[in-house]
Amino acid sequence: MLMMLDRGSVRSMSARRRRWGMMVAWPRSSGSLIHRKHIDEHLGAPVEITVTVNGTPHTHDVEPRTLLVQYIREHVGLTGTNIGCDTSSCGACSLHLNGEAVKSCTVLAVQADGTDIRTIEGMADADGTLHPMQQAFMENHGLQCGYCTPGMVMAATSLLDENPHPTEEEVRIGLEGNLCRCTGYHNIVKSVLAAASANA
Repeated sequence: MLMMLDRGSVRSMSARRRRWGMMVAWPRSSGSLIHRKHIDEHLGAPVEITVTVNGTPHTHDVEPRTLLVQYIREHVGLTGTNIGCDTSSCGACSLHLNGEAVKSCTVLAVQADGTDIRTIEGMADADGTLHPMQQAFMENHGLQCGYCTPGMVMAATSLLDENPHPTEEEVRIGLEGNLCRCTGYHNIVKSVLAAASANA
């Protein structure tokens, strides 16, 4: 079940959301929320949406039931955003929606209409220079199989946007909504702290 909130309450809940693994269902526009009635009125008919992904506008017709993660992978063609659990537990599908890290398996594509989206493909500079968080993960061996890494990088970047100089405990709490089955988390935490130090 999606949690419907207005935009004003989202930022204040972001730390708790990340801690509990909760995801926010975003408004379709700044003035209104998408409710079940809005979707039911279309009876499954395709809905045109326009989103900006990594700086590039995209317009597609999508079924109202299409998840944002499916839209990003199947319509936009960016497969760095992974599908892991389909239950909003693992965080492999995390991306930035209007600057906030969200699990894209809990957001409908129609709810993202008019928003600015950043995926892992948009983190590095145009010349290929890695984002400081990506660089820190590479230098501190913060990955093993790599499946969780895109979502982990997106969540960690959002964490530092809110708290530029976290303690180790704050990093561990901030990333509780993202699961890794390989590394034991030690090097992931080390990577985030290294990125924070690099930005000091």
